[in-house]
Amino acid sequence: MTTLLAANKDAPIYPAFYFRASPTYNDWAKLTVRDVHGLRTVPEFEAQSVYFHLNHPIRYVRLIATVVGIEQISKYVILNLDDHSGSTIEAKITRVEPRDIVSRDAQEHPEKYTLQKPKSRRPAYANAESSRLETSALESPYFGDSFWENAIGVNKSSKSRPPTIPEAIQAMTAAGVRETTIGNVEVISTLGTFDVLVDGTTIDVGSVVKAKCTIGRFRNEMQVEIKRIWVIKDTNEEVQAWTDTSKYRQTVLSKPWRLSSRARRKVDEQVKQEQKRQAEYTRKKAEYDRKKKREAEEKERKWATEVRRWEEREELKRREKEKVFNEGALI
Repeated sequence: MTTLLAANKDAPIYPAFYFRASPTYNDWAKLTVRDVHGLRTVPEFEAQSVYFHLNHPIRYVRLIATVVGIEQISKYVILNLDDHSGSTIEAKITRVEPRDIVSRDAQEHPEKYTLQKPKSRRPAYANAESSRLETSALESPYFGDSFWENAIGVNKSSKSRPPTIPEAIQAMTAAGVRETTIGNVEVISTLGTFDVLVDGTTIDVGSVVKAKCTIGRFRNEMQVEIKRIWVIKDTNEEVQAWTDTSKYRQTVLSKPWRLSSRARRKVDEQVKQEQKRQAEYTRKKAEYDRKKKREAEEKERKWATEVRRWEEREELKRREKEKVFNEGALI
């Protein structure tokens, strides 16, 4: 922090609780790739993934760039982006493994699966010609009729059982279908085929995209992770996006962020009110928890009393029966 302040005496780094008043902190900052590489770190905020342009705190960026490379590494897809600003950057897309997709779907819709493993050791999907799975219940985007029919030859009209979870996982793996953490992005990876689809459109080298990303570092190099992405479909849309970037740079990023005394007082008051609400919430929650505990203890006491009374009645009945039996006994 000291080094940054020494280099930018007119651009002080404000305490973190003032960041909310910044025009960039909660915004998708419209930067170029070169700008991203030029962002600076301050030791106090590195763990929060907050970077700085002058003294503007930045967590999220929006990029307009051309895809110049596509690579799949482990559970990521890496797009190499070039916006002709003089630098390129790696943008990663996180894939979701089939086991995670199926497990999540099975938790939400257990009726879609046969929860017990089949008795036969031979998987039902091993031979699509001789073994058909019932998939009429699988109606999600990833388990619809067309998926199963194309992946493992499943016939919806079949009357056999639904797939087990391992069968569903292996079928998805064989089909190469991959969900990602981005709602409109899908990855298809099979032998000899690798496609990244955005809203159903295949991204290839040369595609122009608009991406909203978080910022990070990998092997001491700046890297971004895509959270939202769209394909730029025509020149007019691209020109408008670059116009927005230029305007943002001129109106926001070209000068240091100034926080007036009035703005500070406003933030201080907001923080004070939030702390007050949090304290009130904590108090009410503690009071509620104590009340529920008392109610549970009272319920337990009532139950114990009822059990004791029942046991006393049962013991009385037992003694009366014993007395009757003993009256006719021989001494």
